[in-house]
Amino acid sequence: MAKRSLQKASAASSSKKQKPAKADSSSSCCEERILSEPAKGEGPELQAFAKELKGLYTSNAVTASKTATVFKKAHLAGLKLNSPFDSSLKLQQPAQGEASATASVAKNAARTWQRWMRKHSSWPELYWAAVPLKHPRTKEVVQQQVPFLLPHEWLADYFLQPGAVEEALPAQNSPLGQELQRVKEAWDIKREPEEGSEPEQGRPMVPLGMHGDGVPVQGRMNQSTCDFITINLPASNAFQAKRVPITCVESRFVAGAGTIEAVQQVIAWSLQSLGEGRYPGCRHDGGSLDKARQALAGRPMAARAALVQLRGDWDWNCKWFGTPQWNEGSGMCWLCKAKPEEWRGMSAEDRTGRSLNKAEFCESLRARKKHVSPLLGLPGVCNKKMKPDWMHVVDEGCGGHAAGQVLYELLQRCPDRDVDKKAPKLWEEIQSLYKAKGIPACRRLPKLTAKDIVKPGKAPELSAKAAETRQPPRPSRAQMYGHMEDFDSKKLQKAGEKFISQYLALEAEAQHLNPDDSQTWRAKPKLHLLGHLLDEARKGMHPKGFWNYGDETEGYTFQKLFFRQGGHRAAGLQTGKVLLRWAHEEPLFSLKEQLAQSRPQLPKS
Repeated sequence: MAKRSLQKASAASSSKKQKPAKADSSSSCCEERILSEPAKGEGPELQAFAKELKGLYTSNAVTASKTATVFKKAHLAGLKLNSPFDSSLKLQQPAQGEASATASVAKNAARTWQRWMRKHSSWPELYWAAVPLKHPRTKEVVQQQVPFLLPHEWLADYFLQPGAVEEALPAQNSPLGQELQRVKEAWDIKREPEEGSEPEQGRPMVPLGMHGDGVPVQGRMNQSTCDFITINLPASNAFQAKRVPITCVESRFVAGAGTIEAVQQVIAWSLQSLGEGRYPGCRHDGGSLDKARQALAGRPMAARAALVQLRGDWDWNCKWFGTPQWNEGSGMCWLCKAKPEEWRGMSAEDRTGRSLNKAEFCESLRARKKHVSPLLGLPGVCNKKMKPDWMHVVDEGCGGHAAGQVLYELLQRCPDRDVDKKAPKLWEEIQSLYKAKGIPACRRLPKLTAKDIVKPGKAPELSAKAAETRQPPRPSRAQMYGHMEDFDSKKLQKAGEKFISQYLALEAEAQHLNPDDSQTWRAKPKLHLLGHLLDEARKGMHPKGFWNYGDETEGYTFQKLFFRQGGHRAAGLQTGKVLLRWAHEEPLFSLKEQLAQSRPQLPKS
């Protein structure tokens, strides 16, 4: 019995010892199957997953070290994701622990990402230039390197695509085409063709628009604002809405006119090459170009390009171009000779007769000890190219003022003594009007309080976004944009002049009833800029051709890309990260792909 029991126990133990061997066999089979499956690292689903992970960093959603950790863990799991860290992961020692290996990969993750984005970018290499910047704490001004995405380099590449130049040209008799023709004549007069070279006048010239603005970063508008500059092709149907950044600088580093003039000098140098239609032979400061750029020096481009629009709000024009403030006694407007005490009585004929030409504008800059922008040294670029913007002048300006005044009068007539109780009743009436008119939720006011209508000690003004102020009465956005295409310049001019005259009449009536009242229907200088907008409409220029709605949308993109997760704070390095991230998210324009996407698909037979 004892012997038989020992035999059974031995058999049981031997069977238990054989189970791990069976598991090892299964594991080896599994490993062979994994190694034999190319889809493990080459399948489209896996590569799409890798692309999504890369996009988390390039869109500035997560830090570089976090993405390095994720790619390291994916590598340890056997996934081949074609990541920026592949070379460093292959160098890791097998005996190295997972924690230490992950830490070593994440240590220089930001630098690895910068190198990878430069290598895989379809845009030209960034151009670095010395710019005087201010130290935020010591206030000392020092020369620092700031990167630029030069317009002449990527536009020269884009113009080589078949049909790209023709697609970016405006209709010859259109207002934009006529303005481009005047600028082109200024370039042709300025420069004679060199002996033995192709005459520049024979090559087409493409119009360009430039926009500048400041967006809040790090959550504080006053202390942390990023000034960014973009350029676009206003006559291109395929890429008119695309804004390409040139550079950006955090305002806390801006050392006044010195920084602004240095940045504009680089941009003017690049635009000078575009206007001439040839690659530059030296740097913007006269220095030697790097090897790659020197190889292109003096070569002709497929087309020329010139600046026809300078878009921005009043604050931007004051800061970057030295235009006068609204209350300056010597003159408050960069387009005419209007003064604060006389602009109310100026008609369209007065604005035209007292127009401010380029020489007079530059002289006023010197008289007020403001810097003359290097961009004004380009042929055809003058103060007239700084177009008033419909969004800031009307939707967020005159329209907001008028809406605030009307709502304030309605608020006073609500049957309640307490202002805080009047506002909810007025808000209920407005909501019922929203429903009756079928206005979409994206165009409605999210709320309405007494402080949204009038703030203590200030004139009534509706505090809302531009789209909410406009309140389009049609529920369909397609219908709304369709009606916008049916532009009637005479109708706009008539309605605009009526709005201005009625607003000024209400101001005069309020002053007559109470001479001490300086808040009720107080006219602001943006009404004067509305007059200049109507002057442009009189020439046939559609306001949407130079308003800033698309530019403001792009500003939100730069706001997200600029947000810092921590680390060393250097102006040039942060700008480089923003430009590289943007370039990775937005490949270089491809006209062929864009036309293929916009072409309607024919039904299959």
